[in-house]
Amino acid sequence: MNDDAAPSWQDALASLVAGAPDDLRALASSELHIGGFTNVRLEHPVLDLRGVAEHERALRALTFFVAGALLATASVARVHVDTAAQGTALARAARRSFRPVLAHVDDASVALLRYFDLYLDARRELDPATAARLLRAVERALRAR
Repeated sequence: MNDDAAPSWQDALASLVAGAPDDLRALASSELHIGGFTNVRLEHPVLDLRGVAEHERALRALTFFVAGALLATASVARVHVDTAAQGTALARAARRSFRPVLAHVDDASVALLRYFDLYLDARRELDPATAARLLRAVERALRAR
C-alpha cells in the first residue's frame, strides 16, 4: 500500500466528524429507547431536534448525524423533531442532500409522532465526485456557527 495515497472518503469523513462541536454531539445518541410498556433499547442512532427551532442549526445537526450514522454503518437512523413542519422540511432536505447514501426516508409518522427514519445504504461505494460533495457538505455544516 502506498503511504502517500490520499485518505479514503470514509477516513476524511471520520476526521471531520471527530471534530464536530459539542453542541451538535449532544443532540445525537447511538441508541433508540422506546419506553412505556415496550421499554426496549435498540442500537439505532437517534438525533433529537426537539427544542432546536433554528432551521439552519437543525440542518447542520442533520448533516453531522447522517455522517456519523454512515461511519457507524447504521442501516436505520431516527430523527425526532418539534413539529410536523420541521420534520417534513428536514426529511425533504435529507432526500435532496443525502440521496447517494439513503435507501429511503420514511416520514409517514412525522405529523403524528414527530419523527422520521432514515434508511441508509452505508456500504454503498461512492464515486469520487459524490464523496467529495458529501465531504464538502459536512465540512460546511461543522464550520458554520
